Amino acid sequence: MTPNQQQFVAWSAITAVAGLVLWVLSPVLMPFVVAAVLAYVLSPLVKGLLRLSAGALPVLLAVGVVELLFLIVALAILLLVVPILAKELPLMREQLPGLLLKAQAVLAPWLKELGIEMALDYAQRLRCPRIHILAGLVPEAHRRAPQLFEACDTHGPLARESGPLRDTFLTNLRWAARLAAQQGCDVLIEPINTRDIAHYFLNRQADAHAIVAEVGEPNLKVQMDLYHCQVVEGDVAAKVRAYLPTGRVGHFQIAGAPQRQEPDAGEQNYTYLLDVIDEVSQACGWQGWVGCEYRPARGEQSGATHTGLEWLRRWRAQHPSVI
Repeated sequence: MTPNQQQFVAWSAITAVAGLVLWVLSPVLMPFVVAAVLAYVLSPLVKGLLRLSAGALPVLLAVGVVELLFLIVALAILLLVVPILAKELPLMREQLPGLLLKAQAVLAPWLKELGIEMALDYAQRLRCPRIHILAGLVPEAHRRAPQLFEACDTHGPLARESGPLRDTFLTNLRWAARLAAQQGCDVLIEPINTRDIAHYFLNRQADAHAIVAEVGEPNLKVQMDLYHCQVVEGDVAAKVRAYLPTGRVGHFQIAGAPQRQEPDAGEQNYTYLLDVIDEVSQACGWQGWVGCEYRPARGEQSGATHTGLEWLRRWRAQHPSVI
């Protein structure tokens, strides 16, 4: 045989052996491996048949027969595996949250520099008693078709619907809350409107509180952003009165709606809303904080933040007992 012919036969033999090893190790993956092998081998096979000498032809035919047998066996395995998988998938889906928790426990020592472990490390060093865990974006495959009035659509239904997204979210929250509890840290989830963050998973206060109740970890709470609450739902004062006494509100955030600028600009009366928070807090014993999360109306101009805090100076003048 010529060097080219020898190289071709050797490569075909190596391909066959590699396919055999993969077949032994992982029968489920074999059909896909065979498909890739055939796609690679069949193209030069025709050309090789035209160039090979008579003495090399039996070797090549033997290799081809072995590959064909692999394909037949792989297809048989596939026909057996698919019905089994179809039967077991519902059970596997039910067991997935538990399996995820076990996997997280096993992988935790190797995840010290990633995700929740890193956040908790920073929180401990900064003596921060609570961290916010973002719910994340809905995967593209699960997104709903745009509505007729999409510009006014500020929330989605998936956080309240049973399914793999909600199950995974609850499983991850339970794991994170238990980790955080080991160092006395609260974990917060925040409903965010989909106008500011398109396809955000968690949007409504009721959904957040239902998730907190279902997870059942005492250090898991809701970060109640009154700006997002106004954009998605409105009726903000009533929701403060309803949710704050439950003990599931861990923190408040404020900003003016709809532009997300200083709280004294826009459609909300924060003088009234802050008084409502004070009133309900005194009645139920809540001692948390109200944070400001907004974009100064003056943008990046020099002194924009200081000038924009005039609303706070006026409010403090009206409430001299506040530090």
